[in-house]
Amino acid sequence: MVINIKKNRQRNESIYWRCWRIECRANLKTNIFDINDPQAIIRIFEHNEHTHESDDTSIYRSETLNALKDAIMEDPTVPIKRVYDRVSRVMNRGGGDRERIPEFHRVRTSMTRARLEQVPAVPHTVDDVSILGGWRETWVGDTFFLHQDNDWGILMFATDEELKCLQKCSEVYIDGTFRTCPRPYEQLYVTIHGNAVSTGGLASFLLLLVFGINRWEELGYDSAVLSKYVNATSNIQVVLSTNPKWFSEFRVQSGSEWTTYYIYNEHNDVWKQCDDLSDAARTELAKRNETKKNCYNFVVEYDEESDTELTSDGKALARLQNSAASCFIVSIIDLVVAAGVGIFAVATKQVTAFMVTGVLYSMAGLFTIFGLAIFHTKNFYEISECHTIRFYPSSTCEARTVTMLWPAPVAWCGVIVCFIACFLWLFLTRALRVIKAKTML
Repeated sequence: MVINIKKNRQRNESIYWRCWRIECRANLKTNIFDINDPQAIIRIFEHNEHTHESDDTSIYRSETLNALKDAIMEDPTVPIKRVYDRVSRVMNRGGGDRERIPEFHRVRTSMTRARLEQVPAVPHTVDDVSILGGWRETWVGDTFFLHQDNDWGILMFATDEELKCLQKCSEVYIDGTFRTCPRPYEQLYVTIHGNAVSTGGLASFLLLLVFGINRWEELGYDSAVLSKYVNATSNIQVVLSTNPKWFSEFRVQSGSEWTTYYIYNEHNDVWKQCDDLSDAARTELAKRNETKKNCYNFVVEYDEESDTELTSDGKALARLQNSAASCFIVSIIDLVVAAGVGIFAVATKQVTAFMVTGVLYSMAGLFTIFGLAIFHTKNFYEISECHTIRFYPSSTCEARTVTMLWPAPVAWCGVIVCFIACFLWLFLTRALRVIKAKTML
């Protein structure tokens, strides 16, 4: 019968022992001796009987755990599961009882703690990485560590024999490991993956942002130019308003009759053109039989055949703006679909989905280019040819101002980011295809 006891206390010329089980009250009194001396003479003075069965199973498991820890100390780089399997086989061949060997999940935590005591702590950042001492050498003491560059995140290892072999090679083939990477470094696949997702998100954000801005252009009239017609005696007279939310009266004499045109500041975006008039100004215009809408929508209201409000120049501008808006609508659809397909691609790691996402970003960028080119063409006609949506006399052209605002340049930046996202997603497609091919092999 094997009983496990532990030292309780030492007093005078005796050592007092007690059973390791709390519920057992058995104790033992012996002479003082060296526990680590296998030849020590032990004399028992007093003892009580135990109230439980033999502890040979628990002792055997404790010995097994000690053997596992010793194996880890010999080589802490070996995975603990491999250590467990090797020690278990050795103990079985040595006549051990397989049923008394503890299961792996019961000793896993203890083995992990024993291994952590033997290896350096895992650094949190690349800057914390430092290879020192025996970790620069092989287990037989040969040089293994060659170079470290934390700025680039590079570690190089090779033995002298490997370097000599490399010197004799006329061709060198390099392969990348995408599936595993030790902390705190990042896998190349994960880095490209993150860049592809973030770049695509940035492209979508920029383009959707500018498509929602209602001021791409500001159309107005220079008061300094119009002021020369104030109180003039010529056939052109101007009642100038200094309030940007009000209208100015531009009167032109034709024969004995005077025709009044109301000019005011306007702005437009990719979808519509609106005035900057206040509600009071619109009410005043209504009293003068100048009823008009606040905005003219190029997508919904434009009709080449039935639209009688627009001049021929106005129809040309509306046609250009309508075409640009159609291109931008296609871009929005591409961006939304690319986001959905991209999420699906990341979740399922489907090569085809990655490729489709890249193509969608390229299509979004391409149609945005078409829309911007048309928009800039419209802007050219407004500036150089003085084309307007509604009729104004040609004498107002010298005072007309057309200002391009920030959304158009930002949209061009979005186009560039779209094509960068396309490249990254397609590159990621290639990388994932290689990974899957290696996995099948």
